[in-house]
Amino acid sequence: MECDLKENLWLCLTCGNVGCGRRQFDGSGGNDHGVHHYEKTSHPVSCKLGTITPEGDADLYCYLCDDACTDPALASHLQTFGISVADACKTEKSMAELQLAKNIEFDFSMTTEDGQQLQPVFGPGLTGLTNLGNSCYMSSVLQCAMALPEFRRRYEPTITSHPATCTLGPPKCFFCQTAKLVDGLWSGRYSVPSTEPTDGTDTPRGQDGIAPRMYKMLIGNEHPEFSTMRQQDAYEFLQHLLKVTEQKERTVDGGSADPSQFFRFRVEERLQCLTCQGVRYSTSDATSLSVPLPLGSEQPSTPVTLNQCLDLLTSDVTVEGYACPQCHTSTTVRKRQRFHSFPRVLVLHMQRFRLVNWVPEKVNTPVQLPGQSDGRVGAIDLDGYRGQGLQPGETELPQEAPTHPSVENTVDAGTLSQLMAMGFSEIRCRRALLHTHNHGAEAAMDWLFQHLDDPDIDDPLPVPSESAPSVNDGDVSMLMEMGFSRNHASQALRATDGQMERAVEWIFSHPEDTETTAGESSSSNAPNPIDPTLPGRYRLTSFVSHKGTSVHCGHYVAHIWREDLNQWILFNDNKVVVAPNPPVDGAYMYFLHRED
Repeated sequence: MECDLKENLWLCLTCGNVGCGRRQFDGSGGNDHGVHHYEKTSHPVSCKLGTITPEGDADLYCYLCDDACTDPALASHLQTFGISVADACKTEKSMAELQLAKNIEFDFSMTTEDGQQLQPVFGPGLTGLTNLGNSCYMSSVLQCAMALPEFRRRYEPTITSHPATCTLGPPKCFFCQTAKLVDGLWSGRYSVPSTEPTDGTDTPRGQDGIAPRMYKMLIGNEHPEFSTMRQQDAYEFLQHLLKVTEQKERTVDGGSADPSQFFRFRVEERLQCLTCQGVRYSTSDATSLSVPLPLGSEQPSTPVTLNQCLDLLTSDVTVEGYACPQCHTSTTVRKRQRFHSFPRVLVLHMQRFRLVNWVPEKVNTPVQLPGQSDGRVGAIDLDGYRGQGLQPGETELPQEAPTHPSVENTVDAGTLSQLMAMGFSEIRCRRALLHTHNHGAEAAMDWLFQHLDDPDIDDPLPVPSESAPSVNDGDVSMLMEMGFSRNHASQALRATDGQMERAVEWIFSHPEDTETTAGESSSSNAPNPIDPTLPGRYRLTSFVSHKGTSVHCGHYVAHIWREDLNQWILFNDNKVVVAPNPPVDGAYMYFLHRED
């Protein structure tokens, strides 16, 4: 109605206005007239005209929620404007199809430097995963995780033993689906040349791979993001995978065979008051490290070393406004973090995305690992980053009662909307604003980037009360049957207003609280790999790379070192080839295995 565009037109389901779509950075999309109409009228929902199908489906968008939505009565609502879905013909790609097409453009090169096709390989452990529609984030992480001996030893034998005792049925059973996935990847039965016609050359054909649809449906069940067909962040998916694995394994012999425990370690944090010089040491559990990249160089292509990145991560940070329990005043403290223990499998997430003037920007700085001159990366020694605890001559600060941000505290609605527009969930934005005392979006954003790995980042914000709420004894007993102690179960129920599902989530987000009180025993048999005496010497076994400008737009692949083949193998969805020159320095996530 306001321009002459003929494609990407959106119909307002309130008044019938037709406006073009959003203006995109690459010049595609439209002139923002659909958005302008919402800004003028506050009419929330629009329908993309070219995507209407005879079945009554179409792309719908709610500007009020700033997200896609559905309308079960779409056919009758369109009839209001004289549109019969029975006569409709889909003429344009849906938003999901457009995103998939855009992501496919970010395909990694499948040729060598001299133009030769990379050599396809076949056999056990060389099976690709078919892209199910923006599922490369999942495929790359699963290839790296299921290549670890800890996962293989746990799930490979259960392909024959578990079905005999399964009571849920394969579609709903985590163990059935994981065993089937590991068997599919490592049996070699599905790693065979494709049956598609050849191109008339002698070039070896690739493979069809396997399509883990049931696994994706199960692992993403009820998750607001991983249950969709949208592209997601591979690092966030890894955290979700480890969380779900721990939850499911806890129900079997107290988690005695849980492979996710081999990712667990402790981080030591040292805090020193700059007024009285008192110090406090604390530890927290983690399953990965998010590592910053030095950004001072004017040349983003200038390489940095992994040690430079870790030096930045473990360097001192000055924090204002600390209420010192010894000085009894608001003062400045210096904080730093080190390793308290080293896990068997260490995941390093490189912070390759940052905000510049509130616009996401990717950092392409190359990161050099030790011994990277040849195909195999050398040993990576992290013992220099081990914490030492309280030192002679240091005075320990007195203990203080823990404090939590309260949902009763208000946050600025405008700042909250600004943060949520960057893609963070509401609970994360509220937590950041409360922790930074509503000192603006920039302070909250800095806090978010520093605490993305916190195990309670998505926990419900606690509401303070005059007295601790009572808990239902039946609910406590149900949690105890799952292998948790009475004390831990009671803590979880109190923290989540007695809601069982949230209580289970809380427990797995607070593993440091599993220690029992005197005279109380826990039924958990889970392995405890946290040993501060073990060395911090590692080898790179695999890594995930990302190509594109955003975690929500791009393509992920995995590179895995095969010791038996003495080669790096590239897993690009269902394409599996030898990688003679893997881009180790551009990785988004590194998987390191400890040399015991």
